Amino acid sequence: MNIINNATTTLQGSGLSGPVASSVLQVKRDSTTGDPALRVDNTSTSGAARGIDITVPSGETPISVNSNAAKANLNVDRFDGRDEQDFLSASRIYTVHNTEAKQGPGKGGKVTITSFPGPEDGLACDDGDVAVGAGGSSTDINDDLNSVVLASDGSYQITFQDKDFPSSFSGFVNCSDSSKPFK
Repeated sequence: MNIINNATTTLQGSGLSGPVASSVLQVKRDSTTGDPALRVDNTSTSGAARGIDITVPSGETPISVNSNAAKANLNVDRFDGRDEQDFLSASRIYTVHNTEAKQGPGKGGKVTITSFPGPEDGLACDDGDVAVGAGGSSTDINDDLNSVVLASDGSYQITFQDKDFPSSFSGFVNCSDSSKPFK
């Protein structure tokens, strides 16, 4: 072990060239022990203390890890503070339709499809899930979809205007199986 106190060392060069190109500095450990080839210990108590700074040209990869390496202690969630549940995925979206078509009154009357108060129309996401969109349709193309309003994290309220003759109305809500995307 070599210890150098109060020193700074800079290695500068282009590395080897030719058929066996290499980096300016290589740290290699030939051993059967599980000890690391390189250890960086910054014992500074400064609030700005860091372990490693990496600077590369814009658009270049800052670090590369072989694809068959284990990921022990390498958790990308710790870098940005988010995990997979913070992002929507098409595989985690499902649609809930009202349990049966709702009959409108006709003559310009309003029809509302919702799960509130109570689940009478069945238009709600599972407990803990988040409503991410909603819509609906009518059996009469002249009817209007007036509003789609978020009633809670788990449901929308959909309001139609039943213009002429009484029509049947259906609604749906798109749900995400995670409540985290909208924190």
